[in-house]
Amino acid sequence: MEVDWVSGACMVVKREALDDVGLLDERFFLYWEDVDWCKRMWDKGWKVTYYPRATIQHAVGGSSERHLIRSIFEFHKSAYTYFAKYLKSPKPLKKPLIIAGLSLRFCVILLLQSLRRVARISKPKLEPVENIQT
Repeated sequence: MEVDWVSGACMVVKREALDDVGLLDERFFLYWEDVDWCKRMWDKGWKVTYYPRATIQHAVGGSSERHLIRSIFEFHKSAYTYFAKYLKSPKPLKKPLIIAGLSLRFCVILLLQSLRRVARISKPKLEPVENIQT
């Protein structure tokens, strides 16, 4: 089926499409590069399709879990890069509003992640009853 974009974790791309569209945009360090690439495919007349019978196992978050704050920052930075790349009308308030919205989202996600970590750390480790010395 045709889709807007597919995850960069598993893509099969025709050589002709690669030659026509070019490589991934290096301005995206992590995240959104696959969305951008698929949009560029569509813009050049190539179809982006999803084949549901194909399977792949992907360790989601393998790179980002070790550097959580940086990965959350890079996600939001790349979201802005994508937005700015395709902004059609340079309205003076649009960019600052998007930056403010993404910054607020970044802070909320950091807060939620911190609360999750605290909740995991503060859970008491219960020992089986037979191991308790009286």
